[in-house]
Amino acid sequence: DGIRDRSPSRGLGDVYKRQPVISPIPDQSTDEDVALTVAFSVADPDTDLQTLRFSAATSVAGLIPPAKIAFGGTGGQRTATILPGVDLSGSGYVTLTVSDGVLARLSCYGR
Repeated sequence: DGIRDRSPSRGLGDVYKRQPVISPIPDQSTDEDVALTVAFSVADPDTDLQTLRFSAATSVAGLIPPAKIAFGGTGGQRTATILPGVDLSGSGYVTLTVSDGVLARLSCYGR
């Protein structure tokens, strides 16, 4: 799982860039109008962990608005705090993505 970098500025010949890794996240649930904080870990053998970028997508944007998902933590230990839509109940999926700017990896969970 990687790409070849033949950048002459590296001076190392062929270098393979590897994808970041995000831990599996089990299905989660929360009560109506109650925020949920999900812990997960990340790793990337080629990139400083502080420079990784995170994003989220949801299967039901009204129930789980992507704009209401905030990322926290440092290094390899991270969190996603999800604030569901007001006065709504139901189920859906959340996909968290970690990117090093070149390659990305995702973890999906739901209920």
